[in-house]
Amino acid sequence: MTSRKDARSAMSLRSFANRLGGRSRAVQRAAAAHRLRFLGPCLVLLVLVGACTAPSGGERAAIQAKQPGAAAEEDVSPRLQPGDEIEITLYEMPELDTRQTVRPDGTISLVMIRDPVKVAGLTVASLRSLLIELYRNNPEARVKNPDPTVLIRNLPSNRVFVGGEVVQQGPQTIQAAMTVSQAVILAQGLKTSADASKVLLVRQNGDRRAVRSVDLEKVLAGNADAADPVLQPLDVVYVPRSGIADAGLFVDRYIRQMLPISPGLGMSMP
Repeated sequence: MTSRKDARSAMSLRSFANRLGGRSRAVQRAAAAHRLRFLGPCLVLLVLVGACTAPSGGERAAIQAKQPGAAAEEDVSPRLQPGDEIEITLYEMPELDTRQTVRPDGTISLVMIRDPVKVAGLTVASLRSLLIELYRNNPEARVKNPDPTVLIRNLPSNRVFVGGEVVQQGPQTIQAAMTVSQAVILAQGLKTSADASKVLLVRQNGDRRAVRSVDLEKVLAGNADAADPVLQPLDVVYVPRSGIADAGLFVDRYIRQMLPISPGLGMSMP
């Protein structure tokens, strides 16, 4: 008798547990459905916002171009200037070999080439290409396959000029891949009156002059994104005065020297 009661009790407990488990699973399914109804519109909204804000192909290219190292490396090959001495030889045609100094107008004269050739502003590679074109297209030269070699024998123009608020102004001979910051350091550094954030780099490109601003303050602070351009022959690096230095100069010139005011707080009396 007792065993039958125990069996009924066990069956009742299992039935209750099953009903309870079914309700629990139903509650879980309802909660999951509620979360899905809430999160669904949010996910759609996030996808739409991402699509609207994602950069286009052109914008991605522009962003990559702004990354350090993405831009093409600047050509730092020496460019010929008046006063430079060059030697030109042509393979198996020694009668066309010549050694000349670039004239003040930037030209040289070549054998069998009637007109003067302007070489100022050209690199060795670009001058070689020009010579190939000149000899190939000139019937008087009678050179079918010109193969010229260009050597720089003397480069007195291989200098830059550093001026402004540096300790030692003047020309400097360009060393391998010299940058703006290195030129300023070789000029014994900056004066306390210098505005290092607005250094000017002046470069002569043929008949045109280009001016570029260099934030030397960021360069010297070790900012990886700050540009420190490599110098080319005849570049000019100019360090301007700071606004504070100009204000101090104004006070010294127009107040202290012109007005009867002593360095103290009082006023000198006659």
